[in-house]
Amino acid sequence: MLLQYLKCSVRFCIPLILLTSFQVCAQTVITEKTKIKKVTTGAVVTGSSEEVEVDLGQRGFKTFLPFDTPLRIKLTLTDKTFIKKDEALSVNAYYNKISLAGTPSIDYIKTIISEAAANRKGVNYQWRKAEGTRGGPEDPFHFSIGKLPPNRDFTFILEIERKLKPGETTKLREIAGEKLKSLKDKKGTFGFSIKEVDSITGMLKDSITRYMASKDLIANFKDNRDSETIKDSLQILLSLKEGTVISTDPLTRAKALLVDNFNSLNAFVKKYAKSIDGKDKKGDLALLGRLAAMKSIELKTPLVDTAFTRADMAKQKLSFDTVRIILKQMKLPGNKEFGSIKANITDALEAIGIQTENYLNNVDKAKAATTANARKIADTFAQGIIMYMTVSGTSFNPDFVTRANTYISADLGLALIPSAGKMVPYLGTNIYFRPVNRNEKITWSSNMGKRVSLLVGLSVGSIAKPNYRDDLLANSFNLITGVGFRVASFVRFNGGYLWYTKVNENPLNTNNSIAGKPFVSLSFDIDVRTVFNGLFTAGQTKILTGKE
Repeated sequence: MLLQYLKCSVRFCIPLILLTSFQVCAQTVITEKTKIKKVTTGAVVTGSSEEVEVDLGQRGFKTFLPFDTPLRIKLTLTDKTFIKKDEALSVNAYYNKISLAGTPSIDYIKTIISEAAANRKGVNYQWRKAEGTRGGPEDPFHFSIGKLPPNRDFTFILEIERKLKPGETTKLREIAGEKLKSLKDKKGTFGFSIKEVDSITGMLKDSITRYMASKDLIANFKDNRDSETIKDSLQILLSLKEGTVISTDPLTRAKALLVDNFNSLNAFVKKYAKSIDGKDKKGDLALLGRLAAMKSIELKTPLVDTAFTRADMAKQKLSFDTVRIILKQMKLPGNKEFGSIKANITDALEAIGIQTENYLNNVDKAKAATTANARKIADTFAQGIIMYMTVSGTSFNPDFVTRANTYISADLGLALIPSAGKMVPYLGTNIYFRPVNRNEKITWSSNMGKRVSLLVGLSVGSIAKPNYRDDLLANSFNLITGVGFRVASFVRFNGGYLWYTKVNENPLNTNNSIAGKPFVSLSFDIDVRTVFNGLFTAGQTKILTGKE
């Protein structure tokens, strides 16, 4: 008896082995068709991965988000969107299972960025980052997104780095220029400490941040490139300021020398006036008086007049030429004192002219350098101008039929009923306790909610035994109930009871009962429409489809 049972079991297992082989082959084919195309930040995107597009106008997605499988997001920028496609330098996305009413503060965004950087394993319910990629400036941005949980609302924060508009760039340069001009002259040393550079950098950042905030933009100063640029620029400005400061001393000395010489001239004029004894000397005295009266003109320099320009220097030169002409006209033969004063004034005029031009040259260089370095600093900051916007999404499908299909699937299997010595095919319905995306490849680490399901189905094939049992339904159908466990993408093991009609042992009593026999089975998911005609008779198909 035992030997006969074993032979029967082996005979019944052969179809199961063949079915398993078919499943393995089919799974291999599917795997080959969906080879990995791209791996980004933990998201494995295949050729069959679903793509959803962002609706920038509604700040949401044009459809619901797939779950339990990697997906791609498409972000299209046009000339009609809030940022044009040629203005975007880069776009990143930070996403999480959370609902936000609007774009969060910069402090909260910094927290998000920090959490996303630490979430290298792509854990759900923490912020994750996806880097946008595109083939060229005319192409849309694409993001590879990791698996999302079902029936959840999500917030995507788009981090968009864009070019500044011409007016914004000009304003940043003006801000940097004004701040650099306002730096006080350093005295005693020509160098900036790290603390001073950091202080100046902070001052510039604060000014630019306030301006950007007025434009609903966020100044995101990345790494240390801005500090290094400012440090280099300050050293350039400092060296030029050093030249300006150094050129101040000769100009100051030349001015002091001219003042001393004019004072000596005034003293000489007073003494000379007392010794006048002829008309020719009265003419010399008039020239001397005229010369002394020009003192205030000659002493006007950039050191006492901050508005002194090259036009003023031209006027100064004319005044100096006038003084030289007067000195040349003065003829006091034998007067060694006047000869010495005359020579000293001439030398002082030449010195002050040279030092004034030298000073103005250094000032002009410093101004030009300030403008150039302000432009350089502003343009460095401009590369780090970031704007943020939120986009909402959900993996909850509002369509009832579609949503129901994520909880229910059909499968075809062979049920082995050891106690009846029978093996019958059946068509079953699996009911999951959570939504399941059947496009996801099942692995041993997959959540149990994606594996375990309730099974309800109809067996096809009579298990009737005269005077002992009948089929529960007409046309050799019997009810199957049980529990299934998915072992691969569309293969499952099942166990449960097959329910049949138990014939009353008393032939005079027609009240039969319903009884069940345990079964085990191997089944695979199917598209029901493709198997009806091939597996069932016309009558059975009519019953199953309700078209009898």
